[in-house]
Amino acid sequence: MPNTIVLKGHPLRKEAQADAELWPGDLIEFSANEQLVEHANAGQNALPSFAIEMELIGSGIADSYISGATVLYGVFRPGDEVYGLLASGQNVSKGAFLESAGNGALQTYTNQSGANVYTAAIVAVANEDKNNSAGDADGPHDNATRITLEVI
Repeated sequence: MPNTIVLKGHPLRKEAQADAELWPGDLIEFSANEQLVEHANAGQNALPSFAIEMELIGSGIADSYISGATVLYGVFRPGDEVYGLLASGQNVSKGAFLESAGNGALQTYTNQSGANVYTAAIVAVANEDKNNSAGDADGPHDNATRITLEVI
């Protein structure tokens, strides 16, 4: 099991304040008050931005950021590999396309039709088979489990 979120590649590293508790590996976005939150819109467009562990002060992937803390995050590029989160209830195979689950984790991409088609919904592909159908009670939050991903 990796002990870092950035597995391969060179994401753009940035910092911003947390608007709520965040975990390393969460897919994140900016809230209306310009602070970081978990990506909240399942299946909608998402920038491949993930919270990273605050290694500068010795924090690991099991250490969350509290609301108001400075969050280290990465904006990942195609081909970068991330140790992200797979939502509870998901069972994915290596190569499966993944989108936001609306809680900082990812879920299997669902083909969209109708008036609202999101062209940047796919964030990554699974780099491993992972069954989280029953949820992971030991996961960081919402019964999510960790998974290796490649950013699209």
